[in-house]
Amino acid sequence: MKRYQTICLICLLGLSLGFASCLSVPAEDNSDTRSEITLRYHPEEPMIETGLEMMTTPEGPKVTYRSVTVPGSYNRVIPGEPVLPMMTARILIPFGDDIQDIKVVAGEKKYLGKMFIEPGQAAVPINCTDRCGENYTSDLELTPLNETVYASADPYPEDVYSMAGVQEKCGYKILYINLYPVRYIPNTRETYYFGTFDITVTTAPAEKLDLGLFRGSPQDREVVDKIVDNPEAAATYPNDVAPMGRSLLLDGEYDYVIITSQYLKDAPGPYNFQALADHKNLRGVNTTIVTVEDIYEAYKYMCRDNPQKKIRLFIRDAYLNNNITYVLLGGDGDGASVGGETMDSIVPTRLLWACGYEWDSPVRNRAGIASDIYYACLDGTYDSNGNGIYGEPTDGPDGSDVDLSAEVYVGRAPVDTYGELSNFVRKTISYERTNETEPYLRSVWMVGEYLGFVDNEERWGGDYKDTIKDKFPQDNFSVQTLYDRDHTGRECDLDDHNWPKSVLVEIINDNTHTINHMGNPNFCEMVGYVMKMGYNDADALTNDKPFFGYSQASYAGAFDNRDDSYVYLPHDCVLEHFVTAPCGAFGFIGNSRFGWWSPDVSTSPSQRYDMTFWNAIFAENVTPHIGRANQVSKEDNIGSIDETVYGEIMRYCYYEINLLGDPETPYIIPPALDRWANVEEAKPFNGFIEFDEFEKFDEFEKFDGSLTS
Repeated sequence: MKRYQTICLICLLGLSLGFASCLSVPAEDNSDTRSEITLRYHPEEPMIETGLEMMTTPEGPKVTYRSVTVPGSYNRVIPGEPVLPMMTARILIPFGDDIQDIKVVAGEKKYLGKMFIEPGQAAVPINCTDRCGENYTSDLELTPLNETVYASADPYPEDVYSMAGVQEKCGYKILYINLYPVRYIPNTRETYYFGTFDITVTTAPAEKLDLGLFRGSPQDREVVDKIVDNPEAAATYPNDVAPMGRSLLLDGEYDYVIITSQYLKDAPGPYNFQALADHKNLRGVNTTIVTVEDIYEAYKYMCRDNPQKKIRLFIRDAYLNNNITYVLLGGDGDGASVGGETMDSIVPTRLLWACGYEWDSPVRNRAGIASDIYYACLDGTYDSNGNGIYGEPTDGPDGSDVDLSAEVYVGRAPVDTYGELSNFVRKTISYERTNETEPYLRSVWMVGEYLGFVDNEERWGGDYKDTIKDKFPQDNFSVQTLYDRDHTGRECDLDDHNWPKSVLVEIINDNTHTINHMGNPNFCEMVGYVMKMGYNDADALTNDKPFFGYSQASYAGAFDNRDDSYVYLPHDCVLEHFVTAPCGAFGFIGNSRFGWWSPDVSTSPSQRYDMTFWNAIFAENVTPHIGRANQVSKEDNIGSIDETVYGEIMRYCYYEINLLGDPETPYIIPPALDRWANVEEAKPFNGFIEFDEFEKFDEFEKFDGSLTS
């Protein structure tokens, strides 16, 4: 085998970091088969701002800390320890090679001055406030500094980098390394930053060549090129591998597969899964339908009594041999049959490791998170130790058996009746057929609720939504806000800062394109409520143009219908109702278990995924299919998933964020206003409501223990 020398061409990349672009050429000496990849990274100069104001000790004085950030990076958070920037290198390993050695050398160290850098804050579940009658999170305290760490003369962090592991994306092996551009001496408060990082990765041919999930498709390479810092290494991967065109159940190539039951496949028209498949085919998305009954029969000898594994084996088979990219799980995933809307699952979900944060759980540290990512990330088994707990970080060496990089993009149509199926398909087709110049597409709403007290100061969902608001291009969208923070009520209202749900109902019924929400679960019935609306409110909506929603609320997307007390409820979760009701939403991304927040907006776990989702839609040159963007939002945060407590919470969120909707549906970005010709702009519902306008609404609804609107 020929040895490859690496020739490095130094260049500066964008605003955030630069890297050495590497070309590999055959060397004259064939005695050594090792290769080297050398990359140089150029962090931007840090920004120093006023940070948290808090007590150094319970008895000590109040101190204003400093916040240090580097543009294009995230913060490394360990509660009680200094919060410092972190940037993640993504290095593509040449085809057929294994990593032999990694060297990271920080360049010139520059002095930033002396400062007291703020300590990291613990994240907590987004839970009920004292408005519910129970006081879970309404009086949180800021996490004090770790006195041992802040008294130390040792550099912090100890090393200039850490390993975040290796992931395989469509058979391409990607090394993730976290770089720490700021170095802090806690006891003297001296702060430095590094202007460059040089990374050298030595590789050698693997003892055994395993193609894994590599299928050599151009679309896979295009995706990987956008992820890694050295896309030229993709040239080492073969381009003569082609899908066979035949799996156990499919013959030929497809882009999209719908997995459903025979009962739902046979649903009458005009809006059934066949109508959705026909619509996709007309758009050039080659689509087919496969039933779970056929999957269970075809794969019965490969695994017994494990329907989820059989479905995953089929998806893997169809990915490799039929070239699929999108998968719609066409059926509800109820976790038990207790009556009402909770029956046997049609397409069962996989419960994943819950990292010990399921409160009072009889299965603490065991499986608990309803997650469809198991069907998207197809490497490994997710349970290499065979203990029945899927998704443990300890499955495989360094967690290598738990795949976090998706080969296909998954969404769920959580339907179990012909009526729900008809509503879901009709709204999906209606949205996809919407002309981009439809005025309502410009209407976006940020919805924020009261979160509770932190260190005796009120905290607001609007603070978190203000950051998301800035993601939307102002020339394309009219972004308006509905915040408890900005609503002072009216004279007869005894509960100030609490907008009534009537306002949001009217906003939706007047037609809006997007709703992005941050708030506590409502009335302590988390599964059935979100944005102060119950599932019956979702059923009663009358909008004729469906919207897209994203919520950080806890349990609103628990499509297995399990609540935080481990009880399966007789009704579907509220986000299911939004997407299966006659009106409401065509798609909704939300949490199947607890959402997580911290007092620091920029490091709040659920907020991070919310932010990177909209980055994927607007800023990362990714075709804005909502299923793909949801997965990109996760993979952008792989570097934050580590063995620390905060990293465990980031993994928890990675698992629980699911799309109830069609993964291939593109998010429509209307043209900028200066491109609109002869289009009368709609007059959107006034987002900055004068408080006397609330007189037109009835008295605010008070919870009476029922689930009626």
